[in-house]
Amino acid sequence: MPISSLLAVSATVLDHNRSEAASLPQQERMLDGTLSASAVQPIGESVRISISAEALNAAAKHQKAEQNKNADIDDSDLPDTMKGLLKRIRELREQLEQKQLELQQVMADQKLSESEKEQKVSRLQGEVAALSGAVASAMQDLDDLMNSKNISADQKKTAGFLLMK
Repeated sequence: MPISSLLAVSATVLDHNRSEAASLPQQERMLDGTLSASAVQPIGESVRISISAEALNAAAKHQKAEQNKNADIDDSDLPDTMKGLLKRIRELREQLEQKQLELQQVMADQKLSESEKEQKVSRLQGEVAALSGAVASAMQDLDDLMNSKNISADQKKTAGFLLMK
């Protein structure tokens, strides 16, 4: 679930819990205004989630960092579909780099038995292959989009520049 969705759900749940907490006795309210476990009464099949203020702040900081990471894409004059593909390509490349690093670490790990190492290497190679395929597919989608839309030469240059970052 995307962090933005989690934040929206969390804020709604917290607001609801705080309004309920105001009407409960003090022993059932926690210091931050959320309900204690004993104060939450399930209604039918519904589920209530209470997230601490620290967790919400951390999620908000993470979301802001993610937005800043792609600010150059957001600020470009490219169509939204191209922006989305460029962001997805960046995300996939980042995941690919992480998996490749993890693969190198496993291969260099002298503590693992040969069978453990073979299993982990095989799993990671599969993940690297899947991510490489996803990057290639997203790049092809971007190329198709640039060739099918009325994209100016400047926009193509911008997209190419953003791909290089």
